[in-house]
Amino acid sequence: MLTIEELYPEDDEYIRYIWYKHPFFDPSLFHIRKKDVVKAIEDGQISNYFINQVRNSFIPEKENSVVQEEFVNAMNKGIKAINELIFTHFDTETANLFKLEEVKLPFNFSRFMIEARNDWIASRSGKRPSTIDYEKLLKAYEKMRAFGLGYRILLIDESPEVLNALRNHELILNWFSSQFKFNNKKKVECIEGLTHVFDTKAEIKVYGTEKNPIASRLKILNENGNLSYGSILLKMFLKGQFPDTINDHVGVEFIVENQEERDKLVRYFRKEIRAMERLENFKEIKSGEEYENKHSAIDFESVKFIIRPPIPTQIAKDSVFENLKYERIPVEIQILTLKAHEQRMKNPEVDHKAYKERQFKKFFPALFPKEIYVHIISKD
Repeated sequence: MLTIEELYPEDDEYIRYIWYKHPFFDPSLFHIRKKDVVKAIEDGQISNYFINQVRNSFIPEKENSVVQEEFVNAMNKGIKAINELIFTHFDTETANLFKLEEVKLPFNFSRFMIEARNDWIASRSGKRPSTIDYEKLLKAYEKMRAFGLGYRILLIDESPEVLNALRNHELILNWFSSQFKFNNKKKVECIEGLTHVFDTKAEIKVYGTEKNPIASRLKILNENGNLSYGSILLKMFLKGQFPDTINDHVGVEFIVENQEERDKLVRYFRKEIRAMERLENFKEIKSGEEYENKHSAIDFESVKFIIRPPIPTQIAKDSVFENLKYERIPVEIQILTLKAHEQRMKNPEVDHKAYKERQFKKFFPALFPKEIYVHIISKD
């Protein structure tokens, strides 16, 4: 089982910023102390305050029972996503200690919030930490955490950026095929994970597999092809963003022979594709240098940037505006050399799994705050 020191970082100032951006997860539970919330709670179970908040934001024109049931489903999607992350990145004993319980039906919004506030009040029989009932405080926090997860899951489910990526991935790949005209396919030997090399319109050789000269994936999907809520939640919390401002739902990777070819490909993107503007969010990650994404391994060399190719989506074609034929959908480009690719395949420190584990361990204290859990753990 992991220790307190292993679970919680010494430098935790960044967590305050996460709670500022996502206040439902703040262990001070200030949300259930707000005047309008307190008034709605005092009105009791006849209040429609919380139902209306969700209905007006996400589920319009639906009966109370439908709104409540759909929100329970959203809360449980979030809870399942967090549990999956816990059991993926922690040992079984630690994971079982932090496993979240799903919210059960029938469900009543007002009763849920009344219970959360009552537990919070009961936990504070005194104002000194030594007199706080942390078991009751945890019960209140669990309800607010579930509420916050449900709200964010609905944000993800109804985000145009997420929906665009899901609907138009094939059209995006078609655009790259048209732009680069991969041809003259030849077999290559002794490169792990790569089987063929292709010529391109850009006069740069690209390494891939027989059917896929470039690797591409929907970062919002898991290995089973389902929406990866956990991965999106990690980005939302650690980057302080929401789905509509996350620009790398779709990722495309080019592998070229060496750094000279990598620089040549970058120049092609700059001159032929983004000729009028700079490459968006351009980053060059060099071996041995610190990178702003503290979860990335510093030995992983690559170039990354965002482009927004014009995609002939059905929505654009069906538009009432005759001149609207395309939608510009953000795509994250990553360019690696063969050396960097081989390093990634051999070095576990730059492996995607290790990267995700580092992300999760930084994300963990935001949903399992030390201010509450250290007192719960110490009793066990």
